[in-house]
Amino acid sequence: MTDIGSQAPAWLAVPNARSGEAVPPAVHTDGDQDAPGGVESALSPLGRLAEAPVSEHVGIFEDVLTGLEAVLTSVDEPLPDSER
Repeated sequence: MTDIGSQAPAWLAVPNARSGEAVPPAVHTDGDQDAPGGVESALSPLGRLAEAPVSEHVGIFEDVLTGLEAVLTSVDEPLPDSER
């Protein structure tokens, strides 16, 4: 039997129910940097879930959805000359 799914993704940064410690943030190597306005940036509001009351969770998820939609929209846009 495997442990797939037994740990929260690093970007979620929610407290571990057993130890009470927060999951560490994702570690990036130089070649694995998130582009400005990229997916990691869009997912960053999820880090607020642990401290936010449940009544605010919908707003946080809406922020994430809006950010992810912006990332998907930008995929088809050409890069400016300065970023090539």
